[in-house]
Amino acid sequence: MMQSTLGPGQRLRNGKAVELEIPSDPLAVRQALARIMEEVSALALAVDAQATVEIVLAEVLNNVVEHACAGLSGRRIAITIAPTPTGLQCQVRDNGRPLPDGALPAGDPPDPACRTPELAEGGFGWLLIRGLARGLRYRRTGGMNVLSFSLDLHTAA
Repeated sequence: MMQSTLGPGQRLRNGKAVELEIPSDPLAVRQALARIMEEVSALALAVDAQATVEIVLAEVLNNVVEHACAGLSGRRIAITIAPTPTGLQCQVRDNGRPLPDGALPAGDPPDPACRTPELAEGGFGWLLIRGLARGLRYRRTGGMNVLSFSLDLHTAA
């Protein structure tokens, strides 16, 4: 079950950060996304700006579950989202495996000459994240992966 570290009145819609800590599993990610989108919907953003939030966070959180924490028990994901003058500042922390080579994946688009049956089932997540998020930063510190980025929603709307 999702645990929120929010106190009374500390909600994104009131100009405060949303802080969630969840288990690294698909159901917890879906519940966290629903909670975050409830908060984001109160910001009166355009539909495409809300979709940007959901796409980027879903890709980031699913990558943590499917790659960093896959097969590891008791792993957690902490999510912090704070409003900025132009959108949201986001940070996702987890205690899973580090990114390969300690760096963010390139997020290259697939080869357009590739035949459809040869396309991978996945692999588009980092392309989407890199295209929609700004200021992506990754670091590994104290056994934790820390990914920070911003979403410039008012300019995207």
